[in-house]
Amino acid sequence: MPQPVELTSRDAIDEMLARSHEEPVLLYKHSISCPISGYAWYEVEDCLGCDEAPACYRVTVQLQPDLSRDIAETLEVIHHTPQVIIVREGRATYVASHWHIKRQTLQRALFDAPSDQPE
Repeated sequence: MPQPVELTSRDAIDEMLARSHEEPVLLYKHSISCPISGYAWYEVEDCLGCDEAPACYRVTVQLQPDLSRDIAETLEVIHHTPQVIIVREGRATYVASHWHIKRQTLQRALFDAPSDQPE
């Protein structure tokens, strides 16, 4: 299972965006104070356990609030926590938050034809 890369700088966001031009990447916005976020992370981990798991990036919003806002602005999505964003070609192609973060849905969004449904 790929280990998530913790985003801590704008350079790390740029690296994630560059990688998204080679393959889809999964970005998880985590809250250390939200129990739903802990549940959602288990769903993400289940998704990352598959053979074709994408690169995973993670930002903890309480530790990196400016970066979290920068991500929302750069990807043109409404900020939520917890939140999963699948990024392809530098664009958000799938966004889910809270109880909508499910392993099966993430796998479909990653491995089926990409959709243009940012939240």
